[in-house]
Amino acid sequence: MEKNSTEFNVATSASLAEDYGTLSGLKAVPVTLKDAGGGGDCFYLAIEAALIEGGYMEAFNLKFRADRVSFVQRLRHLVADRAESELRNLYEEMCIKARETPDVFEEIITSNVLPQWLVTLIRKKIIPGPRACVGANTNIYKIMFVSEAQDLIKKMGNWAGEIEKQSATRLLAEFGVYLEVKNRVMPRLANVPGRIVLCNLGEYHYRYYSYNRRGGKKTIKKRGNRKTVKSKSTRMSKVFDLKN
Repeated sequence: MEKNSTEFNVATSASLAEDYGTLSGLKAVPVTLKDAGGGGDCFYLAIEAALIEGGYMEAFNLKFRADRVSFVQRLRHLVADRAESELRNLYEEMCIKARETPDVFEEIITSNVLPQWLVTLIRKKIIPGPRACVGANTNIYKIMFVSEAQDLIKKMGNWAGEIEKQSATRLLAEFGVYLEVKNRVMPRLANVPGRIVLCNLGEYHYRYYSYNRRGGKKTIKKRGNRKTVKSKSTRMSKVFDLKN
């Protein structure tokens, strides 16, 4: 189930309004910043907690919710599988910088922009200098780098960076969930259906925003003398086959 363009535009407009303080024309509700856990898995744990609280977990295969570890492991694999393009681009760009502007290469490596596991991999594969990455345009070098990086993304405890965030955003969008990451504390957010919002202050730890009044509108269906409650979030009822 792909997020349609209308929902995407609504979520994007709400995000811009929140960031620029122009929420007066939108329905905003108080939110609380919550911690979902750490140990290097905070990004994935925050996603899981936000999906559950938002009522979107029904899109996922429930057998992977038996415990959090199983869910996070599978989520890491799905994110890694979708990160190939960004990892290839990163390798090519870092090769160019290592060869042509080694000072810029070193600045990036030491700036805490990249996760430490990725910094270690880059240092292992790319040596700055005039002959840095000779033959880097051949697929074998890129494939080796991408393969090792994907394995490290899958490893529990390796914290997430921008590449994982982009990959996870695309993954969730395939199933109608819009992922957004704020870099500052927000007291109120627009209550946009199909959106989960995380917070990352200083690229170190991810938490998620909990809506103080959250959930899809409930409609009451009568069956004889009984009433049953049906959530509109059942639009997410397509099973997310985590084997793919």
